[in-house]
Amino acid sequence: MKVLIDEINDNTLRELGYITIPFLNSDELRELNHKYSIFHPKEMEGLYASAHHQDFNFRIKMSTLIRGIIESKFKEISDSYRLLGSSFLAKSKKGNGLLSPHQDWNLVDESEFTSYNLWVPLVDVNSKNGTIQIIKGSHLWHSTLRGPNIKSAYHKIEKKLMPLFTPIEISAGIALIYDHRLIHYSDNNQTPENRLVTVSGLSPKIATNYYYFASGKYVNQYYLEDDFYLRNNIFEGNKTLKLKQKIEYSFPQYDCK
Repeated sequence: MKVLIDEINDNTLRELGYITIPFLNSDELRELNHKYSIFHPKEMEGLYASAHHQDFNFRIKMSTLIRGIIESKFKEISDSYRLLGSSFLAKSKKGNGLLSPHQDWNLVDESEFTSYNLWVPLVDVNSKNGTIQIIKGSHLWHSTLRGPNIKSAYHKIEKKLMPLFTPIEISAGIALIYDHRLIHYSDNNQTPENRLVTVSGLSPKIATNYYYFASGKYVNQYYLEDDFYLRNNIFEGNKTLKLKQKIEYSFPQYDCK
């Protein structure tokens, strides 16, 4: 029986903003770890994402590799969502692996739909090796627009937020599915072993995907094409996407929940 991510019993995903479910088996974990080591023979320092590699073709190659292993598994847990681009995320003890508190970028019109990340550790993750930490229910705090050049609406109160975070400590192969609006962060890896995960975007099949980029007092909303994030320097803005609308936006900075 499928565990449909948009029809979770007791509304856990809707209320808390995340769920964890069994996802990959030992053979699939072994294959992904092996593939990563083949294409990354040198240890990456700090926090590394293949989706941010300077070689766009390499980004796509890694996404295709990951999807080739996990896509059939994903179809077992959802009928109504589709799997988007995928990336390896590695965090070593060397360098700075801290990822500050933030929300992920808008992918859909959040007044109608919800998008998620599928975050799957390929090793056991815990507070010591820099697992992801989340603030339960924070996806319901405020409605915000988010994109590569839009400052987090919670930037001013990051230190106040720290006591609210809960570390997600799960075994390799257990999937964390979390709402893109959920506030999360991850600390440095304090262990000698690489903390390796895969992450993939999830979007409702019936939803239109968008890319949001600030321009003056507006946020431009563009129709998003598949693989746009993998094929472009997304921090430079859009050069190819069709504009849907210019949204006048106040760029809020919240002082409290």
